[in-house]
Amino acid sequence: MTLDLTRRSLLKFMGGAAAGAVLSPLPWKLLDDASIWTQNWAWLGRAPRGPVSHRHTTCQLCPVGCGLKARLVGTSFVSAWPVPGHPAGDGRLCPLGLAAAQMRYHPARLRAVAERDLGSANPTWRIVDADDALGRLGRRLADCRNQGAQARVAVVDLRPGRALSRQYREFAARQGGLYVTAPDAWQASAAAFGGLLATSATTTAPAPAPVPDPARARTVLNFGAPLTRGWRGRALKPHADGGPLLIHIDAAATTTAARADRWLPIRPGAEAPVALALAHVLVFEALASDARAVALADLPHAGGATLRTLLADFSPERVAKGSGAPADALRGIARELAVGRPSLVLGAGDAGGGPLGLEEESAIWVLNLLLGAVEPGGALAARPAENALFDEPAGPTARALADVPDGSLDLLLVDGSFPGAPVSAEQLRRKLRGPDGQVVALAPYAGGAAGTPADILLPVFAPGEWVDDVPTPALSDRASYAWTPVVAAPAPFALHPAEWLARLEAASGLPAAAGSGPAGHEAELKRRAAVLQARGRGRVFTPADGASADVTALGDADALAAALADGACWTDKADVAIADRDLRPLGVAGDLPARWRALAAGREGAPSPGAAGALLLLAGGGLAGAAGSVTAPVLNKLYRESGLQPGSRQLAVCATTARELRLAEGATARLTTPHGRRHVRIRLDNSLPEGVVRLAAGPDPADLGDPSALQGDRTDIPDLCGAAERPVWRLVRADLQEARDGNA
Repeated sequence: MTLDLTRRSLLKFMGGAAAGAVLSPLPWKLLDDASIWTQNWAWLGRAPRGPVSHRHTTCQLCPVGCGLKARLVGTSFVSAWPVPGHPAGDGRLCPLGLAAAQMRYHPARLRAVAERDLGSANPTWRIVDADDALGRLGRRLADCRNQGAQARVAVVDLRPGRALSRQYREFAARQGGLYVTAPDAWQASAAAFGGLLATSATTTAPAPAPVPDPARARTVLNFGAPLTRGWRGRALKPHADGGPLLIHIDAAATTTAARADRWLPIRPGAEAPVALALAHVLVFEALASDARAVALADLPHAGGATLRTLLADFSPERVAKGSGAPADALRGIARELAVGRPSLVLGAGDAGGGPLGLEEESAIWVLNLLLGAVEPGGALAARPAENALFDEPAGPTARALADVPDGSLDLLLVDGSFPGAPVSAEQLRRKLRGPDGQVVALAPYAGGAAGTPADILLPVFAPGEWVDDVPTPALSDRASYAWTPVVAAPAPFALHPAEWLARLEAASGLPAAAGSGPAGHEAELKRRAAVLQARGRGRVFTPADGASADVTALGDADALAAALADGACWTDKADVAIADRDLRPLGVAGDLPARWRALAAGREGAPSPGAAGALLLLAGGGLAGAAGSVTAPVLNKLYRESGLQPGSRQLAVCATTARELRLAEGATARLTTPHGRRHVRIRLDNSLPEGVVRLAAGPDPADLGDPSALQGDRTDIPDLCGAAERPVWRLVRADLQEARDGNA
């Protein structure tokens, strides 16, 4: 018997089968079962049930420390809301803070002690026994400690000034090691201000911290700092509504430039000579007419030099040739600053590109001095340094990460806080002595500034799960202090950072020290509250009722501690006077004039010897607010799909440059610098000069904190720009060519 299968019979069979399938209950039953299953499978997130309540705390996701109102369903922290009237952030929350509830469930969250071998072909994380890892680290600490004077251990504190910072310093001292910080753009700017203050030889008191207050100025000149959300969390009122006239100087047409009253485009790296050209006009046109400014210009320096003699070489006509800014525009801005006093000049640049540079920041501060910004009624004041504010006992002096010799450490312990600015992973690893050196991170995530370069990860609590403190942010317009009360149950697989320090000390053979562990951290928090109460200065904002009262009205230190534990924030006005004799416009160290002259033509990106670079890569912008940390998944998705923020794989290029390189909008290209390479996608931006490309620093939206997105492809913007080799890395020479073998 044979089967005679014709085309007609085949179509009839298929039609009947389709009709039968529709009429049969089987496929619908399968769909129904699949639907029920997918709604109940173990991976599906379930909405919590229970009474709705709220707790007040402080955001830990950047140094500003905005007030945060946590919404809880039962005991689950489900969403974050701003606190109206809160002194930090003007009662607002940025996208990072609004997504804070997600950080406890981040895909990169650590759930156990993890280790990897970065020297292997596949350096993946593996879970290891905590006691075994502590034992090995303890033996290494003991060996380093027993080596004597040569420090082989360092602790890197990414958020200095906290109560936990004191425990980091004391841990480093007991281990015979170093206490190290990695200054961000704001901290570097404040340090440059300190370099212009002559301190007495008979005192060891730290230099006071500068306090710029744009709200007190009639005219604000801004060198590249992103002001779309205000200055250090404080909103800037538009000029049309009674706020200051905002003049923005930047190489790119950023959002701040678009919102400014005036934008002066300059060539990348020309900030120092432009600031000195403005100072030249103030001095030589006698616009700095008050006696104090005149005296500063003629104050003798080493070898009899004065600021006036130095500024003679920085006329607007000479600076215009290298900066791209017309001489008439420079003279006009200087005159406008003089007439529109009180005036304020802001530095820091785009924090996403790292520090602006000592030379640039010093020139900007000198410009403020010549404008009389530190005079009574001016827009620049000073406050005590953080350790002076809290009467901290003497401890190891902090060293900048850049000042630690490469190849000098056996063990590097990194604090995993959110720094709010980029930190170079390669710079951390270069400090290790040989292949046996290790980076150990106290971090909640396998990514970010601490987790990316680490060999061993010790899991700590996520933001919202432990009580930290938030000291005054650098360059804030007032002194402030707050705690971060717990709003979510601490994860059972994580430990308090102070607990890890205590266990490491015990594993290294040291007896338990007074003030160590979580109890010591809590005691230091309360001691700080007691110091503030004893000073009797400042006001306390209580978020529950939105009211502020003098700190003396709280009665005693326990009352202030209780208020801070409920989310209160203490603030105080700046009150440190700066006398004429304290100011040294040519700097205290003595080499500042020579450094300024070396940058007379502007700062260029310096490639390695023999390396070619037809383009100038400008780093910064976009996701810079989250740089150095991992970002909430919802923000990764939002930025990736909406284009609201340029991702760190989107390279901005002007149309002329793109046409010369035969690259179209959206094309995938390979960006190569002397320090690495990165796959990027082309985004046309005609605000950029020809030959200049711009890349946002920050976490990669495609990898959710995974430090290895593509094999052999740089995912760390600071390292791509050479941050491990030079302190100012926002400019670097680069090459760009189309790539058909990678996705950006």
